[in-house]
Amino acid sequence: MPPVLTALAVLASITTAPPSPLLLIVDPARAAGADPRVVRTLADAVQLVGDAPPGTPSFDIRIAPGLHEVSSSIGIGKLPAPLRIHGAGPASRLIGGAAVHRPLLRLDPANPILTRLPPESGSRVRSIDLRSPWEAGGAWVGRAGIGGPMRHGMNLPAAAGSELFLDGTPLIPARWPNAGFAIVESVVDPGSSKDRTKPGQPLRPGVFRFADLAHLARWGAADGVWLSGYWHWDWADDDMPAGKIDPEEGTIALGLPHTYGLGKGARFRVTNIPEELDAPGEYWIDARDTLAYLIPPAGCPETPELIVSLLAEPIIALDGASDVLIADLQLEAGRGLAISATNVDALRVERCAFRNTGTGAVELTGRASAVRDCTFENIGATGVLVAGGDRATLTHAGNEVRGCAFRACARTHRTYQPAVRIEGVGQTVAGNRMEDLPHCAIIFAGNEHVIELNDVSRVLLETGDSGAIYCGRDWTLHGTVVRHNLFHDIQGTDARYQNAVYLDDMASGIAVEGNVFVRCHWGMLVGGGRDIRIAGNVFDSCAKGLSFDARGAGWMAKDIADPARSTIRRRLLAVPIDREPWSTRYPTLATYLTDRFGRPANGLVEGNVFLATPLGRIDDRECVRLEANVESPTPLDPALVARLLDPARRAGLGDLVPGNAPPDFNPIPVSRIGPRMPSADER
Repeated sequence: MPPVLTALAVLASITTAPPSPLLLIVDPARAAGADPRVVRTLADAVQLVGDAPPGTPSFDIRIAPGLHEVSSSIGIGKLPAPLRIHGAGPASRLIGGAAVHRPLLRLDPANPILTRLPPESGSRVRSIDLRSPWEAGGAWVGRAGIGGPMRHGMNLPAAAGSELFLDGTPLIPARWPNAGFAIVESVVDPGSSKDRTKPGQPLRPGVFRFADLAHLARWGAADGVWLSGYWHWDWADDDMPAGKIDPEEGTIALGLPHTYGLGKGARFRVTNIPEELDAPGEYWIDARDTLAYLIPPAGCPETPELIVSLLAEPIIALDGASDVLIADLQLEAGRGLAISATNVDALRVERCAFRNTGTGAVELTGRASAVRDCTFENIGATGVLVAGGDRATLTHAGNEVRGCAFRACARTHRTYQPAVRIEGVGQTVAGNRMEDLPHCAIIFAGNEHVIELNDVSRVLLETGDSGAIYCGRDWTLHGTVVRHNLFHDIQGTDARYQNAVYLDDMASGIAVEGNVFVRCHWGMLVGGGRDIRIAGNVFDSCAKGLSFDARGAGWMAKDIADPARSTIRRRLLAVPIDREPWSTRYPTLATYLTDRFGRPANGLVEGNVFLATPLGRIDDRECVRLEANVESPTPLDPALVARLLDPARRAGLGDLVPGNAPPDFNPIPVSRIGPRMPSADER
């Protein structure tokens, strides 16, 4: 039944009686039947909700198991009554793309693509026609096509072209090298940079030498070559088209200027060309002919589930909605966000699985809303961005991200795209697990957040000069508490150092209390901030416990002294520190420009336990007090550590109090860290 007739039938059935809850079922297999409550798509169901008679007490949309293709963003605005959208768990799948159910084909010997493939790859490469999703009668007719590669990187908008996912796993665009990065050994022209370029001067891309002439010749003859790299700093990625590749000169030019210019030792890859299609799991999309070429991974069936991402808008977009539940669904394989929620009130996203997104998974701005007990895997950019509240009045938003598991976020957008980003006032991020990330796990700005009981491991895998939990360049970040988290196996080097907690560039007013750091390179780095409290933490088997520097009186002194150049001063003046509630709640902010300017005033390192870990470096001991800290050469018992790091065995540990802790050491509730493990009955 067409959606309009379905709407008329449903409304006719409920207007002859007093308003009652409206139940709708999304099930394409049953939508042509006699039951008017059954509709073909979630968009059809949402339209019926908007057309419901006044006084309908609630709306209940149930999504049947199966693959539900979403060809245009599903918009949900202000509603007159609570809305529940729920499925049958991961079997109910909303995809921002199309499933292609066709066999993988061997290449015809006459196929011209063979002239571009590496000679050893021709017999291994398979092709598949991607046109079927938008053939006549399909949901994608006239709405979408293949999106080519899109530029993205640090300080650039998150954007993604179309990708391929085979049996739920992201395939890899053809690239060189297949693992790791190549190194820029010699810079011909560093190009322009924000630090060296005066206003009004033209920007120019960098140029570097590359000694492998065979590869240069191959790439120079190719169309559509892209470059992906950390072109200057470890923490500033940028994916862009290649410029001129010149085998005679032995050079490669970036196609666009990079923010920081090009530096010797930069790491890069060459991507998006069939000339490098040579490894299982790699692919290349010919957008002109709507064909994909790939080398199937081991064990791949002849007719796999292949999904191509197409939808650049969010799968679900809420704006101004209140009292909405989205639960027990799997959202995946769009080029953009899975859920965008703006100005929402009491939105709950529960027990959902997010995977294989092109950019982020959830962006939520509002109040009294929550993302709970969800899983996030292979997310292109940030897992969850949560924001809200009012900084002028320090009004809390009351949003939370709780009990979630994040793995392999920042899959394609590699830096400053954490598992969770926090902004505004009064958000809570608690009881989550975050692992296998190239850069940060949590980035926060704003005030009075609570970051607690999170299990963070194997992060900062590809970057340096950063932290698993990170904030920076703002004196006004007062009131946030980082407590009772477990950081472990965050290994770095002194050449590219990584920190479990990094309060960068004068970040101030933050408490770090009762955390456990196990096998971290550096437990903490404090970049000269004021009003910092570090208390009751346990550092075990780390290269260094903490480094508390005085950069505001050293290398940053010029930047913070000049009001015209100082980002930190601009941010100080942007909040009403001289008015209530700021003046009462954070009175020391009013003294930052006059009392011990630039120095880390009112710092406190108190009651921490350093086990087989040197305490570290405190640059200004007049401003930073050290009290009742304990250093011991003996680490925690290995059997205890093994239980601590095992989520299934951690619950029985109770509270942690090291044997040599100070007398007033507050027990750390390690048994509550991380997502709640299901009981035996629940399993």
